Amino acid sequence: MLRPIHIDDAHNLAVLHAACFSDGVWSAQQLADSLALNTTFGYAVEQDRNLAGFIVCQMAADQAEILTLCVVPPMQRRGLAQELLRQAILHAQKQGAETLMLEVGADNPVACRFYEIFGFKQQGKRRDYYQRHSGLVDALLYSLTITGADLHTAP
Repeated sequence: MLRPIHIDDAHNLAVLHAACFSDGVWSAQQLADSLALNTTFGYAVEQDRNLAGFIVCQMAADQAEILTLCVVPPMQRRGLAQELLRQAILHAQKQGAETLMLEVGADNPVACRFYEIFGFKQQGKRRDYYQRHSGLVDALLYSLTITGADLHTAP
């Protein structure tokens, strides 16, 4: 089941985020602060009444940005991330966004491939942007034109 997320979800979202990432985990307070902004929106997907994944995005003029997208490892590769991304694109389109942007760590080739399959194009790089336990990692900048995007042809 796909549903909008709310500030009351912040704790559960933080727990899920920590289950998905070992570095750069968002705290419940950071998520609550972000969700309190009227420019932020997001969706969660539940399976058997358990939170399985979520996406958080932010609008700025005619652009939307994915702040985070995650699906717990046991539920990955079941189309949940695609479902979340499609819903975020629809929401951003309705809000007047023409472009959807995101950053992803260069050390996450699975995520890079997911976004590339969806049509995102790498637009740049921020060198040594993410601090990992293993050291600094570049952030790859991606964008997707969503004006008139046909989500039925997306993977």
